[in-house]
Amino acid sequence: MEDKEQVEKTVKRGGRTGPRRKRYTYEEKLRAVKLHVEEGFNAALVCQETGVSPSSLGAWLAEYRKRGEVGLKRESAPPRGGGGPDSRVRWWRRSWS
Repeated sequence: MEDKEQVEKTVKRGGRTGPRRKRYTYEEKLRAVKLHVEEGFNAALVCQETGVSPSSLGAWLAEYRKRGEVGLKRESAPPRGGGGPDSRVRWWRRSWS
C-alpha cells in the first residue's frame, strides 16, 4: 500500500503520478526557435542542445510561423475560483473578442 504522503500528492495533481512537465519561458522558446529558423541548425540538434522535446519544438515552430514571436508567449489562463456558474464562458468570450 502507498504511503499517505504519496497518495496526497497524487490526489493534488489530478491523479497524475509522473514528473511534472517543464514549463519553458518565452526566452527559452524563442532561443530554440531562432536556432533553427535563423541560424539554420537541424531541429534534432536544437532539441538535443536545449533539452526540448521534438514535439514541443514543432509546436513552437508552428506558432512562430503562424503568429510570430507573440505566438511563443503563454496564453493567459482563466481566473481561478469564484465568479459564478458561467465565469469560464465569460472569460472565453473576453479572450476572443
